[in-house]
Amino acid sequence: MDKHYQAEDPVGEMNEFLTLEGFNPQDCASMLTAAYVKQAGCFTLSTIDIETDRTVQSVSDEDNRLQVTSCVTSGFSNKARAGSRTGNDLYPGTINIMVIVNGCMTDACMANAIITATEAKTAALQDLGVTLDNGKSATGTTTDAVLIAATGRGRVLHYAGTATQLGYLLGKTVYDGLIASGRLCI
Repeated sequence: MDKHYQAEDPVGEMNEFLTLEGFNPQDCASMLTAAYVKQAGCFTLSTIDIETDRTVQSVSDEDNRLQVTSCVTSGFSNKARAGSRTGNDLYPGTINIMVIVNGCMTDACMANAIITATEAKTAALQDLGVTLDNGKSATGTTTDAVLIAATGRGRVLHYAGTATQLGYLLGKTVYDGLIASGRLCI
């Protein structure tokens, strides 16, 4: 499909696609993008990757370890900076971030995870050198989306700030995902 494609009714089209694929749209979390999904940056990290002095003792320990997978698609055609007037219309060029956490996240933890994912996105954009016409760093695009999902298995997680294990894993996988997919857009 053309990267400049714009649907008349994107939600209706998405729901039709999900139905044709055998899914109930009411049971799905979905994201829209004109980016090439095959170029998404997807990374997985777990606490076992960052705890060098701890080894998994049993299968149940492995099942309960904290693990985060992030997949990021990117398009920079409508880059923006939060708090600045962009003058751009809404059109394709989105950064979509999908994060899956192996754990039970409280509502506050999920909200905190959105903040950490957004901080990682902004850091990646800065390191990629994505700027507006006025030379200021872009903080995203006008149509970005973040989806946080939890498996409901494992430990209960209350915080996702950058000082926590969850925050580190989340921030690192989102950052790496946007760097990988963003390099293909620049």
